[in-house]
Amino acid sequence: MKKMIETFWILFILFIAVTNIAAQTKPTPEAAMSFLNFYFKEQGQGVVLADVKVCTKVDKNECIDNVPVDSVKNGNQYYLWMLYVVPKGDKVDDIIIQFNRGGITRFTRDISVSGSIRYRTWKSFTLNRSGEWEVKVLHDRGDSIETLQTLSLIVVD
Repeated sequence: MKKMIETFWILFILFIAVTNIAAQTKPTPEAAMSFLNFYFKEQGQGVVLADVKVCTKVDKNECIDNVPVDSVKNGNQYYLWMLYVVPKGDKVDDIIIQFNRGGITRFTRDISVSGSIRYRTWKSFTLNRSGEWEVKVLHDRGDSIETLQTLSLIVVD
């Protein structure tokens, strides 16, 4: 009986700890102000790529059927889905998606994004060779190239 009570309390404490960790998604006031200042006052500073996923389908601007990066199938069509934060009023026309294999760029896709707290966009792609691929999302700032995100994909037959 004592062992059962100890197990109950351990599980209860773990439940409370996990619940508290999940509940701490609310940003601090400083983080909220930093975000708002970036969106409303930092025009010309570039973009923030908040999220990127590989999907088999996009519906209502959302990634559906997220694909693990280690199980992309050779020859299948996918979508690289991206979520950006773009300062209010900005338009960025020079974002490049670069698909590399063996250190060589095999193809690219260009995208443009406009001022939005939650700008979602996606590009379709098909990888035609098995093995390791690298997908880079780049911002060509004119005098420099900023890497926004790098994904390593494993393409399987």
